[in-house]
Amino acid sequence: MGFGERLRELRTNKRLSQIELARMIHVSNTAIANYENGLNYPKPVVLVDIMNKLGCDANYLFQDYIGTSNIRGTSEEEFDIISKYRRLNSHGKEVVRVVTELEYRRALEGVMTQELRKIKMVLPTILNGICAVAETPKTIQIYSTVLNQEADFCVKIISSRNKPMYNAGDIVLIKKSTVKHNEIGLFEVNGSMCICMLYRTKKETKLIPFNVCSPHIYVRPDDTFKILGKVIGKLDGNYIE
Repeated sequence: MGFGERLRELRTNKRLSQIELARMIHVSNTAIANYENGLNYPKPVVLVDIMNKLGCDANYLFQDYIGTSNIRGTSEEEFDIISKYRRLNSHGKEVVRVVTELEYRRALEGVMTQELRKIKMVLPTILNGICAVAETPKTIQIYSTVLNQEADFCVKIISSRNKPMYNAGDIVLIKKSTVKHNEIGLFEVNGSMCICMLYRTKKETKLIPFNVCSPHIYVRPDDTFKILGKVIGKLDGNYIE
């Protein structure tokens, strides 16, 4: 499903008509219809209102564009569980909390027995307003989970430019592989490093940031353009320096 279909699904799950949602976010009902039919996309301010009113995040609405297998956001199954939890009475919610706490403790015990592996962590640096790759990567230790094992190296996010997908301090896992159209990767353009979604056709190559207020980065023939790797998700667990 695309953005419009997911928007329609969330709206109907909330038992809202297009007119009711339009009134809540102060747009016309025609605008809602255009969003759901893929004829237009909401402006950043309107998008934030939609997420707040429908109780969702950008990961869910745009997961078909960024690939749920690569980004560890909230899945449809998790949304379904949350939705059912909210319909339970106080006794049912207490039962869920008790079971969740017991299973979480068991999971923690399993983590303590996991092996550690070493991995290089790239530390970006801001130089003259450009986010560049630091010369010497840092070696850290991470737990050998299924996701972590797939990574060849990782990058630490140092700014809020990648919101709402990533926050400052997040560790993003990178696999040294090609990045296809509509996949997320780590790129270097004229010495500036960025994590974006790749839009590539025969006529055009551009990088699309996650922050809707940031401009697209158009790659021209005379630019120095490198694909450093594909983003496979965020670090699963903590790391040891």
